[in-house]
Amino acid sequence: MTREIRMEKPGDEAAIDRVNCAAFESMAEAHIISGMRRYYPGFDPRYSLTAWDDDECVGHVLFTPARMRFMGRTVSALTLGPIAVSPSAQKSGIGGELIQRGHDLGRQEGYAF
Repeated sequence: MTREIRMEKPGDEAAIDRVNCAAFESMAEAHIISGMRRYYPGFDPRYSLTAWDDDECVGHVLFTPARMRFMGRTVSALTLGPIAVSPSAQKSGIGGELIQRGHDLGRQEGYAF
């Protein structure tokens, strides 16, 4: 089994929906992500990260760029959520890998936090 963590690509939407539905046992998070793609001007697919075991999407995390007030100044940040891992792949480190990759990407892009 080969694990790959990468940015969301066109055509990944259904796989991301499946992971979120399985992890949360509802469509709520899948609807949130779909709505963010369609309606939130700050949505950036570079911060929608997916984890794949071979050809199966087993994890997803969405980071959203935001401006926040912190200690009296406005800084750029990446907010996290939702994060989902397929039930069969939970407790294998995938969630932590996705979060770490997002943090690394945010640092490279100059986000304060």
